[in-house]
Amino acid sequence: MAVLVAHGVAVFVMAWFFVWWASLAIVVLMGSAGLYDLRLKAPLITAIAVSETGYRLHDRGVWKSVELVSAFIALPLTVVKFRDDSGLSYFLTLLTDSLDADDYRHLRIHLRWLRDKP
Repeated sequence: MAVLVAHGVAVFVMAWFFVWWASLAIVVLMGSAGLYDLRLKAPLITAIAVSETGYRLHDRGVWKSVELVSAFIALPLTVVKFRDDSGLSYFLTLLTDSLDADDYRHLRIHLRWLRDKP
């Protein structure tokens, strides 16, 4: 009788652990699927257009009008923050080799000029 009770307890404990681990695995899988979905919907900025009227960003085939919020300019790195009409912010990190040297220099000069402008 004791062996039968021990086996029953063992089956109950194994079933409880299986349910616990299975529920944890389901939560982890759902979380990773949600993060993957967010990553797929993340902005993919492929171009910046600078004109007299403002800035535009090319995101997945659509040009979005944005305003320049702030810019950090260092020798090897430039970080630019834009905001669109809906309030969504875009942070762009540009390294020296991320675009043509002349275009990078022109953009940095333009951003410095705007920052120093009264």
